[in-house]
Amino acid sequence: MTVEARVARALAAAGVDGRRVLVAASGGVDSTVLLHALVGLGVEVVAAHVDHGLRPDSAEDGAFVADLAAGLGVPYVRLGVTVAAGNVQAEARRARYRALTEAARQHGCAAVATGHTATDQAETVLLALARGAGLRGLAGMPPSRPLGEDMVLVRPLLQSSRAEIEALAGRHGWVWRDDPSNATDRFARNRLRHTALPALRAEGGEGVDRRIAASADAARAALASVRAQLRALTVGDVRLGL
Repeated sequence: MTVEARVARALAAAGVDGRRVLVAASGGVDSTVLLHALVGLGVEVVAAHVDHGLRPDSAEDGAFVADLAAGLGVPYVRLGVTVAAGNVQAEARRARYRALTEAARQHGCAAVATGHTATDQAETVLLALARGAGLRGLAGMPPSRPLGEDMVLVRPLLQSSRAEIEALAGRHGWVWRDDPSNATDRFARNRLRHTALPALRAEGGEGVDRRIAASADAARAALASVRAQLRALTVGDVRLGL
């Protein structure tokens, strides 16, 4: 199945096919390919770039996305956010999703689409394993989830590896910007990306990213089954029927 076909299937599964979608466009390869794919599928989109103000050249990413959106003939919106003190990645994520959700409502979108790939999913699962996670942690990121009232977060690239995404961009000659923060080993995810995943690919081939992501799908299905059985046994909110 092609990347584009997986994107279309993900939108249908999330119940947002045929509706307007806000794309979280960082300027990186994943969100750039997502934007191209959605436009190619005829989806009405708005390109939204979140500027966290964490790098001196962050405005250049926004300018790149603005030019990309103009070339594709889609609306563009820049979202400047302030990242609170504390865990930089966690606080940036919270600020980003707040801004994206509000912008989606303002622009009449039914969903926010992000460029998370099967490689991101594999990294998430491996980090959860390192912490000693149960089913909930091993389930990784869901392909879609509610994002406030009447709003859905959808990850249409979650079944495609980053290698597939980069290959698609290369075939079409699409360009993107690389975030220099991805090259540093300051963050745990980056360290895993630079060491553990390459070692696993050396053992299992490039398909290892999607296989780990498929394991997350299996864990999510098992978790859903457990929760359904618990609901069937529960009387009220806290008691189990005997």
